[in-house]
Parts: sequence; structure tokens; C-alpha cells
Amino acid sequence: MDKKEGLSKFQLFLILIHAQIGLGIITLPHDVFMTSNKSAWITILISGFIIQVFILIFGYIIKKFPSYSLPELIEKLLGRIPGKTLNVLYTIYFVLLASSLLAKYVVILKIWMMPVTPKWILVILVLITAVYAAKENLSIIARFFLIASSVLIIFLGLSTIALKESKFIYALPILKEGFQPVLKGIPKTINSFQGYETLLFIFPFVKGSPRDIVKTASMANLFVTFMYTFLVFVSIVFFSSPELTLVSEPVLYLVKSLSFRIIERPDLIFTSMWIVLIITSIIVLISLATISFTQVINQKKKTGVLYSLALLCFLLSMTVYGEYKTTNVIGLIQPLIFFFAFIIPFGLVLYSNIYHKIKGERQ
Repeated sequence: MDKKEGLSKFQLFLILIHAQIGLGIITLPHDVFMTSNKSAWITILISGFIIQVFILIFGYIIKKFPSYSLPELIEKLLGRIPGKTLNVLYTIYFVLLASSLLAKYVVILKIWMMPVTPKWILVILVLITAVYAAKENLSIIARFFLIASSVLIIFLGLSTIALKESKFIYALPILKEGFQPVLKGIPKTINSFQGYETLLFIFPFVKGSPRDIVKTASMANLFVTFMYTFLVFVSIVFFSSPELTLVSEPVLYLVKSLSFRIIERPDLIFTSMWIVLIITSIIVLISLATISFTQVINQKKKTGVLYSLALLCFLLSMTVYGEYKTTNVIGLIQPLIFFFAFIIPFGLVLYSNIYHKIKGERQ
């Protein structure tokens, strides 16, 4: 996308939301409850605060290098060879995330909707849709995300309806075991916020001052934090503690328990809408991988790279079968999130400060 075209701040808001919300919207309540118990919603709030701190740290990069996306900045600060090497690693990182997300999506879809449908068909349907959107510029992608955001509203609406059948006593006592379980659940919870680093890839295309960009990113993080906290809290007060430890997708079970006169199986419609969020997540991940790799090969046209990376995602996702193996693979990939989404951007902030000092002394 031409940097002169520009994204609006609202479009940035939409992209950041969909970059973070995907698989975690239905699995996070169970995952965080397993470590933080009834105080899981507090863990979400703390994790959201941590992400906000890093967004403010990103503000330093946005202010100092307003015209450089992360792949460009990496090469500028580290040099050609180290920079291209790190961008290749970022490409691999996003491809692995997309592949693991596709594998997990297939596991859940086979359990809830399509047990006999071949895995390759389910993966191809998502990838074709994602690639069709990802080959367009960011502005068009953001317009699709605006339509997809209606799914988030429906998610919140159905969860609110579930509060009628909830027992708030399930959420008590708060902090019964102290803060240790709350803090223990933060690493697993922060992984569900993965995608906020998208800001460093697309901020040069946004119309507005660095202050406006950081403010918009903060609003997106606030929305995601609220949504995750709300869904986790609703799950805690809807299910008893023994039940919540047994259901790995509590949000889907929650919707399944709802009954409407017109709709017999709302969980099937709900699952279908969730697929839209998986598609938006894949769009973001493939787009970021493409941005990273086109910088490596100095290629302006992204179509060929996009198709190649999508094919790689397909092949990698097809190598992982079954819920147990998929969970293990995701567990191996999760430490990479901490490294690529937190350590490297923070290291670049420190290094860019040193870089400016050295450049100023030379001048």
C-alpha cells in the first residue's frame, strides 16, 4: 500500500482488534481458569495493562521513525545482513502462528460441526478467503474487518443473554489463593493478546500524528481487554468450577445452552461466525509475513510471495493431526510470541536510542 494513501484511525482500530481476537475468544476462559481459577478475570486485566505499557513503548519508535515499518526499521538499525536475517525469522514466526491457528481451528470445527469433512478442505476454504482479502491493500482489508466486526457484537450480545442463567456466587471468593495464581496465568493470557505488534508494521500508513496513532492503539487494546475480561467473567459465573475445568471451549458450550424459539442450534451459527474471526486472524498473519519477506527480497509486488506463504501455511498445518498433537505444537510456538512480540520490539527501542546518540555524536 502506498504510504500516501493512508489508513484512517478507525481503520487502524479495526485492524488491531482483529489482529488480537481470533482463537482466544472461545478457548481463553478455560485456559486462564486452569491457572488463575476464579480470579481469571483479574489476570486478563493485568495482561491488558502490560500490553498497554508496550504500546506506549512502541510510541517511542513511532515518534522517532514515523516513516519506517518494523521490517524497514530492522534493516535500518541492524544493517543489511542482520536485518534481513531477522526479517526472515519474523516471516517464519508469522507462518508458524498461522499454521498452528489453522490446525487448531480444524480440531474445533471437526468436534462441533464437520467431523467427517477432510481436513484439507477446511484449511483450503479458510486460506482461499484469507488470501483473496490479503492480496488487497490495507484500506480494503480494513473495510472487510468492519463487516466482520458485527460478529464481535453478536458474541457480546449472546454472552450478555447468558448472564440471566448465571450464578454470580461462582465468582466468589475473589483472590482466595492470593495473587500467585493470578500472576501465574499472565504468560498464557498474554499469548491471546498476540497481534498488537501489528501496530509496528502498519503505523506508517496511518493518517495522524504519532500521538493519535498511540491513542487509537490504546483504545483497541482497551476494547480487546474488555471483551476478553467480559467473556472470562461470564464463563466463570455461568459454569461451576468443576465444569469449567472440563470444557475446553466454554464460550461455545455457553451458547449451546441457550434456547431460542426460532433457532434450534444457536451454537452452530455461533461457530460459523467464529470462523470469520479465524479468517481475519489469518489475513493479518499472512499479511505480516508477506510484508516481512518482501522487505527481505526487496520486492514491491507481494502477490507471488503471498501465494507462496499461503501454500507453506497449508502444508505445515496439514502435518499436525489431532487435538493432543495440535496442543503440543501450539505450546512449542507460544514462547516465540514472547520473543518476537515483546523482546525484539523492546530491544529495538533501546538500540534505537543508542543509535541516535551515536549518530548525534558523529555529526
